[in-house]
Amino acid sequence: MKLSVEKRKVSGSAKVLKPRSIRTVKSAIAHCHEESQHPTHSKTLPRLKRVEGQLKGICAMIEDRRYCVDILIQMRAAMSALRAAEMEIFQSHVKSCVREAMNSKDPKAADQKVDELIGLLTKRSIIS
Repeated sequence: MKLSVEKRKVSGSAKVLKPRSIRTVKSAIAHCHEESQHPTHSKTLPRLKRVEGQLKGICAMIEDRRYCVDILIQMRAAMSALRAAEMEIFQSHVKSCVREAMNSKDPKAADQKVDELIGLLTKRSIIS
């Protein structure tokens, strides 16, 4: 599994910044269940690759000084596709990680998953 990091130009050189709130992959998996049982999200990955292509196309449109409305239409399409991918991963999380925590005999694990869901649902993107 590959995690990307943000790069910024600083005085002519690229400075690599660590992601702010992303736990390590092993740590995130350990909070859910065994790595071999963790959802692969294999159906979502092609959708995200299409979004990546859409974003590159939008950047090209901006560089080519295309009409603003055309750019905005493409941005809306990319955001819609990204929201659909977000919902797929959210549903997978509920059906696997959350269900497993609720069925476990560990009330702390169940409470943690409930808190995670509340945190996700109170952010705008999951429900709007």
